[in-house]
Amino acid sequence: MFHDGRAAALEEQTGGPPLNPAEMGMPDKASVAARLRENESYGAAFPETFGPGILDDPEAAFDALAQAVAAFERTDAFAPFDSKYDRFLRGEATLSDEEELGRVLFFSEQFTNCSQCHRLALSPMDPRETFTDNRYHNIGVPENKALREANGVALGRSIPVSGATRPSAPRTSAESSARRPFATSR
Repeated sequence: MFHDGRAAALEEQTGGPPLNPAEMGMPDKASVAARLRENESYGAAFPETFGPGILDDPEAAFDALAQAVAAFERTDAFAPFDSKYDRFLRGEATLSDEEELGRVLFFSEQFTNCSQCHRLALSPMDPRETFTDNRYHNIGVPENKALREANGVALGRSIPVSGATRPSAPRTSAESSARRPFATSR
């Protein structure tokens, strides 16, 4: 997850924003749990979903938050496959001449070979194509020192991932950053 691959799982990624000073800036996991308790809907839903007392334990509450956000991000509501390309695949839209040329070039094995790395499905007409294998690929882009420093990630740090390496952040989800999970709870 992330462009630098520092989160190994969606739950690790979604746990980042609450504690990241550049995003939600909560001071600690106890503050996140308190914020969840303040919201009547969350105060009822979390114990119902994760068990009684879940919001009384900051570590457990924070992990439950990350699990809940990750579960939502895996739903069709979060990624509805409704771009013009998705509609084209369903026969609901027509591509312009330039778009069709781009599509042909993207899937061309003779000219560009883009789809060899940027296609998950076997068929170029798969209606749920995401154009990614969801793995980190080091393409030689230099480290963004300012961004890594702001996120507390040591320069040049890497850990093994499926036979490859990827830059990594410290191993707690609190030290990574991602989407803004419960912005409406304020």
